[in-house]
Amino acid sequence: INTLLEMFYKRLLNMKKTNYLEIFLKVVLSFIGIAILSAGASFCRISGFGLDPFTSVNLGIANHLGISLGTYQLTINFVILIFVFWLDKGKIGIGTVLNMVGVGFLIDIFTKLFINLWGKESSTWMSLGYLIIGLILFTLGSSLYMSTDMGVAPYDAIAPIATKLLI
Repeated sequence: INTLLEMFYKRLLNMKKTNYLEIFLKVVLSFIGIAILSAGASFCRISGFGLDPFTSVNLGIANHLGISLGTYQLTINFVILIFVFWLDKGKIGIGTVLNMVGVGFLIDIFTKLFINLWGKESSTWMSLGYLIIGLILFTLGSSLYMSTDMGVAPYDAIAPIATKLLI
């Protein structure tokens, strides 16, 4: 963790005429994007139609192990982060940490909130509505957090790294 913090600090120092307000706003926008993405994933989850493959696998394993999605997803993201750090440190930033720590736990929180608000049972039309809302929020949140250029989730870094190494 110290190495990651040192890397973030060096990145900040290497920026010409660092605008700390701009960095702060980017971090806030990144977190808002992650929260919106997580709310979208929660809507997809309660719809019953499914989630993105990574979150779906994580949710299944977490349920099997009897732990929360947040705890499992944080653990698996940390393992992936080690490889990303080794292969391409440029993909890591403050947004990486926000995503890997926040998404799973926020999905847990939003899912509980939405179930408390609307219940577990829903009609097919309601489920379809949840799915549409979820997909819109998921893509909006993903776009917002990635557009800040503050780093991507460890899982999101795998494809660009593989492309760079293999092509």
